[in-house]
Amino acid sequence: MRFNTSINNVKAKEWGLNLPLSYLFAWFYELPSWANKVVIENEIYYFASKNKAVQELPLLTEKKDTMYRYYKQIEKLGLIKIKKVDDKDYICLTKKAMGWNYSSDNSELNPTPRKQIRTTSELNPTPRKQIRTTSDLNPTPLGNKSDPPSDLNPTYNNTNTNNNTKDNSKTIIKSKNEKEKEVFTEKDFPKILIELGADETHVKDWMKSRKNKKATNSQTALKRFIKECSNHQYPIADAVKDCAENSWSGFKFEWLNNQKNGNRSNNNGNTSETNLGKIYADIDEMYGNE
Repeated sequence: MRFNTSINNVKAKEWGLNLPLSYLFAWFYELPSWANKVVIENEIYYFASKNKAVQELPLLTEKKDTMYRYYKQIEKLGLIKIKKVDDKDYICLTKKAMGWNYSSDNSELNPTPRKQIRTTSELNPTPRKQIRTTSDLNPTPLGNKSDPPSDLNPTYNNTNTNNNTKDNSKTIIKSKNEKEKEVFTEKDFPKILIELGADETHVKDWMKSRKNKKATNSQTALKRFIKECSNHQYPIADAVKDCAENSWSGFKFEWLNNQKNGNRSNNNGNTSETNLGKIYADIDEMYGNE
């Protein structure tokens, strides 16, 4: 039984979902994170057992027939497609359905891992602010005689002193900028995968496989993995799970063609992954370019 259900009231009203249908669709939306999947006509379908739905959504109905009628109503709204495989119900989330977790201005309702990475980098104050704070801590002592106006009493000595000060400031700024970028370590590889939605257990299992095969958990390897998922619109969480289950050290979408569930194309699947370029930018912003 589910303990919590998250409903996007704005989208529910916009799509014509009443409370029972919104309750059920919220459950459909989370199927990619745990349900078994198959590929049918180049689209990913997830096993959506009516018995499982009745067990997890007891407030909705206790009858499988009633539950299936709800399935069909949501299908008529263009949010899912239903297929029978070995007399089992499988559903595919449509492109329209993937907007469930987004507001009208296309901003994500739940903060994405990309925003978490940027928040971390923003915690480091900028060099300019640090330099000002340092100067404020060492004010000029009161009572000292003011220097003569430079226009009335120009001196080369004062000019040299000012130049030295500028050089020192540049040195300080350079050293502070260098500290802004964190060093990417092997621990960041699994950490970022989890922030991007991968299951922690699947990540740990995959890391064991990579270690046994002496694969390096580098920033370059992580970005190559993310790019492969993005090129085929394949969820990162699913890719990590596949790697863990098959003991792969890396990931190639074409390897999935050997799976028992059938062939997969280069344009299949619905995914709510964030834009590849933004993920790259966040990783580079925190760790720099390798």
